[in-house]
Amino acid sequence: MPPFTYTRNENGDFVCQHCHVIKPKQNTMHYHLKKHAGDLPHKCKHCDQKFSQLRYLELHIAARHPETDLAKNAEMFSCPHKGCEYSSLTKANRRIHYFRVHMKDIIDKNVTKLDDGKEYTCKCCEKTLKSQTALYYHIGDCLKLPENDRRAADLQIIV
Repeated sequence: MPPFTYTRNENGDFVCQHCHVIKPKQNTMHYHLKKHAGDLPHKCKHCDQKFSQLRYLELHIAARHPETDLAKNAEMFSCPHKGCEYSSLTKANRRIHYFRVHMKDIIDKNVTKLDDGKEYTCKCCEKTLKSQTALYYHIGDCLKLPENDRRAADLQIIV
């Protein structure tokens, strides 16, 4: 496989020459380009789906093949919000769930959705974020909840 060529836009983000998707980090662009190159060395023995990284294969097996030992022994990340029964195979999905469901009121007060609907601005620091997922990662570090808000303790777990 030849080495990849990495192209940056005016913001310093990496742009795929094939489909023009934008990635903020070179390593995420690297794995994206591997998909275009067909370099997917990790194959599921249960359904033949292929993945660029072993971790993605493991997550796939745990999520899609519940009869396997990997699925039965998978570590789950539970939502810390009292009374919520949500759990996920990844910390990232738990974090997104928490902000979408349990922090909606705070998000609505502290975030402006820009006209195109694809970007968000954090009112705490005026940073513009290019996706809802990026917003959920940013806002957990930016927001300061009052100590008497029970979600403040939850944020210590998910952030």
